[in-house]
Amino acid sequence: SSGINAEYGDLITYSRLTCEEVANLRSTVSRLAIQITGDYCVQLKSAMDPDIERIVECLLSKCADMNNFIRNDILVSLGKVVENVTPHRTLVALINHGASHICTFSFLRISLF
Repeated sequence: SSGINAEYGDLITYSRLTCEEVANLRSTVSRLAIQITGDYCVQLKSAMDPDIERIVECLLSKCADMNNFIRNDILVSLGKVVENVTPHRTLVALINHGASHICTFSFLRISLF
């Protein structure tokens, strides 16, 4: 039981640290963090539910980036979030962080999900 709690704590720590790197000014670091965040959702599915608000917020915060490859990576990662995490939690997070987001790009793309 304590092993499971330790693993869950590590998961949350890694997820939070990865989200911090999404905002990194080096595009290679940021891109990798964006891709890893999506991969966390694919591999861990509903185990990511408690951190989904943070994940959506960190991905959307980077969507105003001028680099098309960064924006495309964000779309791919958001797609992985939508397909793999509990739907109602994902929807609430997207509404909370996407509907009022200043980035028109994110609002238009999120509406496609």
